[in-house]
Amino acid sequence: MLMMRMRAFKPMRVFTALTFGGVAVIVLKLLVLQFVRDHRSKDAIHYTRPGRQGNTTSEEDMSRRVTLMSQACATRWSYNLGSQLYSVSIYSDENQNLMYCPVPKAGCTFWGRIFSFLTRPDDMSQMKIHSPFEIDRMKIHFGPLQPVGQPDWNLAKNEIKEHTVKFFFARDPYSRLWSVYLDKYYLPDFWHRKELSNHICLLNISFQKFMAFAITSHDGHVLPVAVVCNPCEFRPQYIGKMETFFRDSKFILDKGRMGSLLDNYSFKNYTETELKSIISNYFWYYNMRQLSQCFTEKDLCRRMWRVFQINGHIRSTLEFPENLPIYNEETFLGHVLQTVRSQGISRAEAATQRRKYLANAYKTVSRAVIKAIQERFKPDFDIFGYDTRPPK
Repeated sequence: MLMMRMRAFKPMRVFTALTFGGVAVIVLKLLVLQFVRDHRSKDAIHYTRPGRQGNTTSEEDMSRRVTLMSQACATRWSYNLGSQLYSVSIYSDENQNLMYCPVPKAGCTFWGRIFSFLTRPDDMSQMKIHSPFEIDRMKIHFGPLQPVGQPDWNLAKNEIKEHTVKFFFARDPYSRLWSVYLDKYYLPDFWHRKELSNHICLLNISFQKFMAFAITSHDGHVLPVAVVCNPCEFRPQYIGKMETFFRDSKFILDKGRMGSLLDNYSFKNYTETELKSIISNYFWYYNMRQLSQCFTEKDLCRRMWRVFQINGHIRSTLEFPENLPIYNEETFLGHVLQTVRSQGISRAEAATQRRKYLANAYKTVSRAVIKAIQERFKPDFDIFGYDTRPPK
């Protein structure tokens, strides 16, 4: 009887051992798979790609970003970046509560409005401007309402007080370069510079050609954020990100005791302000730079409509209005606002639409140029935790 029990037990013991061994193998495989995923790119651990924003930014969010920056500066980038900031100006409010280093194509128009409103109270009163978002973007960048700031970091750092909160905004390099292309080269902002061609009409500049230019240019729009606002020298307490722009901006303004500036400001306000500003700007460019020799006002409107779709303001399924009575600033703006209000797109849908266009754009760029971009923007990928791989 005992022998029979032992014989019955032996297969059971073997089965149990095999079962345990099988589970162990599966667990081991899962651990290896997870390890590979986590280490496929050293930056993937800190993966950030444009998408939906949460409700609030926490101290922990900011602390993680600053810790990552500090580690990168301590181990890799302090020597390489030196002690200079490429930024042409440093902004601060009158009481030195906030000090901001502007980065082109990383929220600088928004923050330019904020600091213009804070540093030019007499102008605001005289012009009856009651909100930063009533300020025209052209006057922020080129006109009489540019924020008061120090033109040099060495001068600005002498004004830092114990309570001064220093900050800037970073952005995914792939998203930022795509935005520069759309705003400056697909739309006619930089056509007069003749950087990519000797002709004033840059109607057919491809994204691939722009990217090949961007890897060698010293223009601030296509330099890494870490070069424009060297974080190893500037040492910000907070790093905002364009991927979480609104909640990060609210967090920083609250820290500077200025959160009330956004009390009546919403995503809808932002969208309509941007649309009005963009349409006004490009009609100004069209008239002042004699772009009628390049294309018609209708062609300009068609390009703006396309960019509004790419940026997620207008659904990609909506056709360009081919039969407006006239294609001027007033008529086109009216139609765009009516479209946005009556056939609105949710923030989630807008984010999905933007990602699709972004991914498709990078499919047109050669591997050699992608590799060069990864090398040029290595400090941004490393210091701010962005994924080195192009969007898919």
